[in-house]
Amino acid sequence: MGSILPSVSFHFSDADSNLTIRWLGQNSKQGKLGRQLTDIQIRMRLRASGSRQEIRETYMPMLASKIVSPLTEKGSVGQAFLERVWLKHQDAVEEVISYMDEYYLGKEDWDAFVELGVDTMKEELILKKIPTATKAAFTRQ
Repeated sequence: MGSILPSVSFHFSDADSNLTIRWLGQNSKQGKLGRQLTDIQIRMRLRASGSRQEIRETYMPMLASKIVSPLTEKGSVGQAFLERVWLKHQDAVEEVISYMDEYYLGKEDWDAFVELGVDTMKEELILKKIPTATKAAFTRQ
């Protein structure tokens, strides 16, 4: 009973309640991103050594240029012939997958890379740049 009584005596206004809910949401997201980064570090352990911070600051920018950027650059639809467009998508997807295989990374790790992106590699910006056909080809692989 002693632990219930103090909690009853607290009264939160709507503003306090919104701040608490917002903080809980951000804290939850930060925990999720931390777990994803740990998963990436564990999978990459055979090819790269380093703490989570080193993986995040050193390896991820380099890897993002190899496993995210090709889908936005080579995957863009600018060719008139459907066959050439399809080959272009396939080349980008195969290049990304082969590089991910070298570091023992999977589709979930790619999703985490995109979600962990900042600045020009922000998730919303990257996903808009990747054509639908390329996304579909990457998901099927």
